[in-house]
Amino acid sequence: MKNKKGLLIILVLFAFTVLTSFKMFIPHENLNHRNWIPEDFDPQKCTLLIEKHPLNEKYNNGMIEYLQKEYPWKFEVATYEDIKNNSKYQDKKIYQFVVLWEDINVKNPYTTERSIITYHDLEGHFWDRSTDKQYSESGYSLNRGMTAYKKIISELVDNFKDKK
Repeated sequence: MKNKKGLLIILVLFAFTVLTSFKMFIPHENLNHRNWIPEDFDPQKCTLLIEKHPLNEKYNNGMIEYLQKEYPWKFEVATYEDIKNNSKYQDKKIYQFVVLWEDINVKNPYTTERSIITYHDLEGHFWDRSTDKQYSESGYSLNRGMTAYKKIISELVDNFKDKK
């Protein structure tokens, strides 16, 4: 009987430790809303500029491969500096819209100071260069880590697939 109670306590503690080591899902205020996509964005009429992935080249290459496979319209990936300063991107009719990324770092509150785990979430939002308007975040970063671009791109494709 004592062994069963001891085993049960160990299992409960183990389950609690595992469950609290994962980031909690807290819905973002505009999750599943379309207000993050500019009303006048039309992928057939412009080339979508996408900021280079902020983490590293491996993720950037994965993002480019995903875009080539899934996004049927014109796009280019460039650094923020190139988008702002390179003469290639100065035509704001062709390159009107940009998807910018933010790497959101969240520390797990359930870990000790010696074993801090940091989660990286990628959040994307549109920037209309013709009006210099920054749109709200997509709301698709949580629990997707550095591959949130997949959800953001698939939402764009789903939203405009009838316009191909």
